[in-house]
Parts: sequence; structure tokens; C-alpha cells
Amino acid sequence: MSWHDKVVLCGIVAGMALGMASAVTASNVSEEFSRAAFQAADQNGDGFVDEAEVTADAATAFADLDANGDGQISPRELTEPDPADIDRMDTDRNGKLSFSEVMTRKLEDFYSADVNNDGVLSIDEAIMFDAVQ
Repeated sequence: MSWHDKVVLCGIVAGMALGMASAVTASNVSEEFSRAAFQAADQNGDGFVDEAEVTADAATAFADLDANGDGQISPRELTEPDPADIDRMDTDRNGKLSFSEVMTRKLEDFYSADVNNDGVLSIDEAIMFDAVQ
């Protein structure tokens, strides 16, 4: 499983990596990550990411992370779990993340990032959103 798949899902690993970097390095890593994640999610190559592409990208990453195939991601299935990130998404408080919990967060982020409310994300919107996270 690639590093990209792990961080695209919910930013757990990326958030930790950025938190340990200097401000300048974090800014560069964040923009590079944003661009790579955006390109991976833009499945039709039109330069925009829509809700269907976000869902498909998250589903692929979720399946890759769900090592035991139980439909949930436990902290043991993550390389470097961040309890705070897991807690924010774990709405049923069972210590695991379901696809529904992850998608709720991903779609909230999608609509927050879509500043012009056109139903798709541009690369600029994605970079701006990631920079303030």
C-alpha cells in the first residue's frame, strides 16, 4: 500500500508528518501532497475533482487500509495512528472508523473546500483548504 493511499483516506499520517516539520517544510510538503492527492483523485483528468471522484478515491484507500476486511479501520491497521484524528471521525465511539464515518468527514471537507460552490474542487481550492487544516 502506498503512502498516498494512507494519507488520502483521512490525513492521519500526513497530519502527523506535517506537525513534526518546520513551518517552511510543512508548507512545501503540504502543497506537494495536495497536488499529488488531487491528481490521484481526478480520475477523469479534467482538472477538477467532483463528489463521485472523492468517494471513489476514499473507497479505494479505505479498502487498502482495512487489512482484515471487517469494514472498519482500527488503529492497528494504520502505520501511525493519531488518536485525535480518529476520535474526530469516530462518531459511534467504538475506537474504529467505518466507511460511513470516513465519508461523512471527507464530504464535509469537500463542501468546505468548494469555496465557489460549483460542486467541484479546483487544484487551487484543494491547496487553499489543505493549507488551513
